[in-house]
Amino acid sequence: MIKDKGEKVRDFLLILIITFLVLCAFLAPTKASGQCSGPIIDTVQGSTCKFVTLDTVVNAGDVVNYCFWFKPETANLNMTYMLVQSSSCGPNVYQYLKFKIFVPTCDTIVWQGNIYPTPANTYVQGLDTSRWYILCLGWKALCQQDAICARYAPSPLPVTLEYFSAEVKEDAVQLEWVTKSEINNDFFQIQKADSTFKFVDFQRVQGNGNITYPVLYRYLDYSPIHGISYYRLLQQDYDGTIVEYRPIAVVYKSNIVTVQPTIIYNILGQKLYESKTK
Repeated sequence: MIKDKGEKVRDFLLILIITFLVLCAFLAPTKASGQCSGPIIDTVQGSTCKFVTLDTVVNAGDVVNYCFWFKPETANLNMTYMLVQSSSCGPNVYQYLKFKIFVPTCDTIVWQGNIYPTPANTYVQGLDTSRWYILCLGWKALCQQDAICARYAPSPLPVTLEYFSAEVKEDAVQLEWVTKSEINNDFFQIQKADSTFKFVDFQRVQGNGNITYPVLYRYLDYSPIHGISYYRLLQQDYDGTIVEYRPIAVVYKSNIVTVQPTIIYNILGQKLYESKTK
């Protein structure tokens, strides 16, 4: 039986529709098989806020848990700017707000922290922008809520560190680092350790708050540890969030100096420079 032109066009369109539906099913995030803290109700995409009607109305005082699919726009997110809004009572909907980020199977937590009222561990680092995650939020409601939406602001870490280095200068060790920009930077804490690798605080250096231009920091340690020692830099912002940077090593022997070696890393922990041993 020979098909007429109309039947051929119909069959071709049918094949296109089936192919489209198969691709949509393949590309869409799959249903999580593990256990998250609540139903997966929608997708969060940066500043987009799409309201979703809740199956059960939330009343003031209720503890609520909901999860969302999301694909991060940037590898680092500042969850301090994460918001949950309600169509019935505006943006001030919770007494506290917590979060957990899971892999798609919901059996591994990638990151977790508190967003409100006391932010903690909110600077999420190292996400893969090519994959989907599950963001689970938990809060205690301050008002009746019948529909909610969630949004976050893609953001860099509070401080963009260009490098951190150590070099022996006669009877001291000179520490030096440069920031490209700073957001809410309260201070830096310098730590050092001997060969046991047990770090202790020994100097605090004031940060510059909010700046968008490079700043050079320099500190001389006039009581260096003889032999091999390690220096580490911590950065704390105004809400108490701490970022820890990779340690570097030096060797100090009386007035004879060898560097073992001076190593400079960027904020991702990638080696930028390594000096030769003298």
